[in-house]
Amino acid sequence: MANAIYPKCKETWLAKTGPDLDTDDIRVSLVDNVTYTYTGATDQTGADIDAVDWIQMSPTLTTKSVALGVFDADNVTFTVVPAGDPIDSIIIHTLEAADFTGTTTTDTGDVFGETGHGMTEAANSRVTLSNITSTTGISENIIYYVVNETANTFQLSLTSAGTPVTLTTDGSCDVHKMDSCKLIAYIDTATGLDVTPNGSDITITWDSGASKIFAL
Repeated sequence: MANAIYPKCKETWLAKTGPDLDTDDIRVSLVDNVTYTYTGATDQTGADIDAVDWIQMSPTLTTKSVALGVFDADNVTFTVVPAGDPIDSIIIHTLEAADFTGTTTTDTGDVFGETGHGMTEAANSRVTLSNITSTTGISENIIYYVVNETANTFQLSLTSAGTPVTLTTDGSCDVHKMDSCKLIAYIDTATGLDVTPNGSDITITWDSGASKIFAL
């Protein structure tokens, strides 16, 4: 597979409904293609990325530009990427507005409280967090898996069906479902890919040539 802009993203751009590269929250994720295979004709949202393949997400891209149809931004660093299988590709996507705001975080029981959240461990529901208040043991830009859910509570793990993270101090956070992300571009051909994480930082340096991150 060669690098590509997702056709469904192109379709939404032509319909003037697609991601706004200037103003939307654009992220990059590291992907281990254990089960995910790029399917250009149908892939459109985070729900199309197999759960176990999504390793880590970057902070929001900064200093973005779209001059003359060329998309560029500052280089991005993923901090302390856990050791694991080789990362085969990176995916550029949006991070949509929080699905739940002010979700309670409770030290006792390490639970998140959100009435009728609808997420399940069986479905490998994945989230990321923002606006974390008071609570420690969780971080922004990390992809978590829902585990041990009830109708109105859930726990989070760093791995599918894994051990829940330990929360300290009651507080709150906003919860973003990763399935809601809009896929923009897929890159699996670049200097340094595949890369095997070893617990250190991984930095993506965008091409300094004419096409930068990508060109339309």
